[in-house]
Amino acid sequence: PYYLDWAEFKEYYIIYGIERIAEMLKSRGINNIPIYHNYPVPFPTTPFNLLKTEERIDIQGVDSYPHKEDYNQIKKGIEFVSTLSRLPFIPEFSSGFNLWGGLPITLEDQRFTTLAAFMHGLKGINFFMLVERERWYGSPITRDGRKRDDYYKFYQKINKLLKDIDLNNLKKKSELILLRSPLYDRLELSSSLISPLTPLALELLGAPVNLWVSEEKLGFKDAIQLEYKGFWEALFKGLTLSRYAFTLGISTMSLDKLKRYKIAFLPTFEFMEKDTQEKLLKYVEEGGILVIGPRQPLFDEAMNECSVLKEKLLSPVSSLSQARLGDLNLKSIDLFETEGLLKIEGKTAAYVKEVGKGKIVHLGFLLAEFDEFIVPKELIKLIEKIAKLADLKKTFPADSPYIDTTFHYSNSHKVLFVANPTSSPRETKIKFEGNLRFKDLTEGEEISGEGEVLMKIEPWTVKVFEVEGVVFY
Repeated sequence: PYYLDWAEFKEYYIIYGIERIAEMLKSRGINNIPIYHNYPVPFPTTPFNLLKTEERIDIQGVDSYPHKEDYNQIKKGIEFVSTLSRLPFIPEFSSGFNLWGGLPITLEDQRFTTLAAFMHGLKGINFFMLVERERWYGSPITRDGRKRDDYYKFYQKINKLLKDIDLNNLKKKSELILLRSPLYDRLELSSSLISPLTPLALELLGAPVNLWVSEEKLGFKDAIQLEYKGFWEALFKGLTLSRYAFTLGISTMSLDKLKRYKIAFLPTFEFMEKDTQEKLLKYVEEGGILVIGPRQPLFDEAMNECSVLKEKLLSPVSSLSQARLGDLNLKSIDLFETEGLLKIEGKTAAYVKEVGKGKIVHLGFLLAEFDEFIVPKELIKLIEKIAKLADLKKTFPADSPYIDTTFHYSNSHKVLFVANPTSSPRETKIKFEGNLRFKDLTEGEEISGEGEVLMKIEPWTVKVFEVEGVVFY
């Protein structure tokens, strides 16, 4: 508990500094414009605390200088911020790049990543920089005032597109949410073996967590600081390829925000904040479906016994170190004596418990690592069984594992984003109900069909379609 408390203090330390600066500005009369903070990372977890920071300032956002290969990084960061911030925006988004920042950012990068950001819920953006200065290149306007025609036309087209679809009134369809736990993020940070070099530095370099985190189990069944992120990533990949519309959030978000989603996934281990357990239980009692695992919480954040969720769940009767179910590799498995969603050797590894108006789904296992585009079919089947508990429907699913889609809607617009985040051209069928027409707002072409349409998407491309017809969502 002491180390977790120290990690949480680091969050407070940043918030305290931000609040002091905000108060200094306001006391000097700067109080009629929004005060914001920008995070120097694309996916801000501890030592950054978005929820508490936004209690002190008006808005906040993440800086992003992505290459086209960074699609999942963009997706995670924007989905996370779009759920937690009152105005999801990017204070610095690459329009050109500096001379010392690594690989060059090209116009091809900017074409893809800009639309990818809006695809996942971005509402505001500060292109950095539209006009070049010293030691900066690749902007649409050079430092001597000349236009770079290709770049300039791209930003004109983007601005027209955002105006045409009335971006700020669009709402992204998401009925399912995958949550992170700040408590387990703090444990990972506290278990770092490379201090004073920050884990953030290695993450930005793409170094996996197992290279810089202790493997000690600390008295728990699993090395939580290692297994938590792996389990979360496996769920992220599985949900992506299941084709249900989902977003990202954090376990400490308010009950009102959580209740916007029919299903909430959250990796859990033997300890969890008592107030978070109580909130999650309330969410379930009022009709939500909570998916947890691999372990049920037994303690609170101070390691005091806490049975808020435990008393609603079953105790395991046996365990297995590993097992294979079809193409799905499981490890560190708890087995239960009940009917359930997943059976191994005659016993249940995943079950459903009705609580109040809702349900708790307990997944009693960890998932072995798998490829981003080759998610085990058995995992997809399991997610589909869970989705049926809430009668979720897939909205414009693509049949290709390499294609991602999101659907946004308002009173006047229905907009479908279709992304190919790979280096090869892809062909995919987009499925739907009824007879619909799709107008390509990026190229001007139109396609129509009943029940499905065939699309060909070039490498590193995001297509934006205005959907015409009766859409069921």
